[in-house]
Amino acid sequence: MASLKEIKARIASVNNTLKITSAMKM
Repeated sequence: MASLKEIKARIASVNNTLKITSAMKM
């Protein structure tokens, strides 16, 4: 299983990717 830190880091990277894609759409 992934550790809590790995999960949080993965979620943060996904959120950053979503922010970048949404900014590019605007």
